Amino acid sequence: MSQIDVTIGRPLELSPHGEFLLLPFGRVTIQDGPESWEFTIAYAQTLVAAFKRLGHPLVIDYEHQTLSHIFPQFKSPDGTAPAAGWIGDLQVRPDGLWASDVRWTSRATSLLKAGEYRYFSPVIFWADRQWGEPKALGPLALTNDPKLNDTPALAARCDHAAMQVSLSTFNKEFDMYPKNVLDLLGLQAAADDAAVVASITALKNASVLVTAAKAEHETAMTALKSIHAGEITALKSGHETAVTALKSEHETVVTGLKATHGAEVTGLKASHETAVSTLKAAHTAELDGARKKLAAVIADDLELMGKITTASKAGILVSAQRDPELILTTFKNIRVGAVVPVGTLGLSAAKSGAATTGPRSKLDNISTCKAFADSTPETQQLHLMAVAYAEEHGVSYAEAVKEVSPAA
Repeated sequence: MSQIDVTIGRPLELSPHGEFLLLPFGRVTIQDGPESWEFTIAYAQTLVAAFKRLGHPLVIDYEHQTLSHIFPQFKSPDGTAPAAGWIGDLQVRPDGLWASDVRWTSRATSLLKAGEYRYFSPVIFWADRQWGEPKALGPLALTNDPKLNDTPALAARCDHAAMQVSLSTFNKEFDMYPKNVLDLLGLQAAADDAAVVASITALKNASVLVTAAKAEHETAMTALKSIHAGEITALKSGHETAVTALKSEHETVVTGLKATHGAEVTGLKASHETAVSTLKAAHTAELDGARKKLAAVIADDLELMGKITTASKAGILVSAQRDPELILTTFKNIRVGAVVPVGTLGLSAAKSGAATTGPRSKLDNISTCKAFADSTPETQQLHLMAVAYAEEHGVSYAEAVKEVSPAA
């Protein structure tokens, strides 16, 4: 077989990585020092969670210039701290914590392509002491002198020497057919080109036979489709005729049922409306009677409690028939006897020790209050004076009236 001819051109330029291994799992050692610490999956997950809480990409700067407000030795000559790039995501992978979705600025891209910057230096915030438990990542910095050992380069170019070796090996292996191809053709591993060509030719001829069989099959299918098309058309026509007949019969039945039920429904509606009207009239009369009874009870109770006068009772009765709740609410807070006094005379015992008057009945008290309310102011004054005199001297009410009367 023919070899692949590969011409190697000029060396490719360096290309900045869009992702890189930030911290590998295992023992992390420090350049020129005894310090080291173990980086675990749990630590990586903690750093990813802190990055998520940050809510924005993590900056990559030059030589830690972003931290110059804390460490003055990192301050740039012009006092600025421009970004070299941004890390859009952190990912935990089998070999460690990776920075991904890395976007470089045009300036940083040029510097990395030119080889003026090669490595990075991460800033790690620790929980309590150095090399303890890492809690979050700070800004990464482009640098040529990273503190961590085995820091990978941020840019790479194609290794043409390695490519030439790989292509040479590929050409040697390509001289032989893959074993799985020979197995599919039913040939031995040492089969030459003629045997492979003969086997492929046989397969090609078999393919021609398959194509012919396929064409014959399609012709038969076309004939069957033509036959079945006529049968299907006839079946559809018969089906449509039957459906039309059934629809006509159904409509006739529905029309008859509608006519019959229409008359029944109309009669039921008329009967129902008559019954409802009768019930409404009876209910209205019953309700009016109940309202009149309730109004009479309310007016009587208000008069009995002295909250209204006899003269105002008729008007209160009419209002109570219209809105009993309003009347009850209106007179609820009026004190008993506030309009017409109620209660017994409360006369004390006579001088002889015998009671001059006993407790009065409710009807007596009501009669007294009515008389009191209907009398003149002079008569009311005389009554009150007689009551006071009878209680003070222990005489009867009649004797007290004679004593306090102007004629006496």
